Amino acid sequence: MGGQTDLSLIMNTEKKYFAVAGILVVNRQVLLVRHTYGHAKGKLLIPGGYVKENEMPEEAIIREFREETNLTVKPNDVVALKITKDNWYCVFEMEYVDGTAASDGIENSEAGFFDLSEIAKRDDVTETTKDLLKHYKKNRLKKSVHRPKRYAAGEYSLYL
Repeated sequence: MGGQTDLSLIMNTEKKYFAVAGILVVNRQVLLVRHTYGHAKGKLLIPGGYVKENEMPEEAIIREFREETNLTVKPNDVVALKITKDNWYCVFEMEYVDGTAASDGIENSEAGFFDLSEIAKRDDVTETTKDLLKHYKKNRLKKSVHRPKRYAAGEYSLYL
C-alpha cells in the first residue's frame, strides 16, 4: 500500500472527492470566478476546490480562496452540502478579511464581484451557483463550541 492512508486510497482508486466552496458577499456583491476547465469551463461560479489529505474543510476553503482569488477570508456558517455518488461538497458562508480579488490565471480566467440581484438573469453562471445564492441566507448550520477531549483544536468540527 506504499504508506497511503485509507482516505488517499479511496480518493485515488475509487475516484471519490471531498470538496469545499465559499460564498463571499460584500455590499450586495458576490465573488465569482470564471472556470477554465471541466463541465463549468467558461462559466462563473463560487470559488472552491478539493480538500487535501489531513486538511480540515475550514482550512481547505481558506487555502482555495487564497490560491484562486488572492483574498484572505474566514469561513463562518455551513450553508449547503452537495452530495453525489462520487463526492461531497461543503459550502461555507465566508467573511472578507483582506486582499483584492484577482484571477489565478490557471483554474480561472476572471475573479470579481457581481451584483447579487443580477445573478439569476445571467447565462454565464452555473445553475448550482444560482441555486446556492438563491437560498444561502435561509440555510444555516453554525459551528458548535463542543469538541471531544480526544481531538486537538482544529481537528474537529460539529455544525448544528
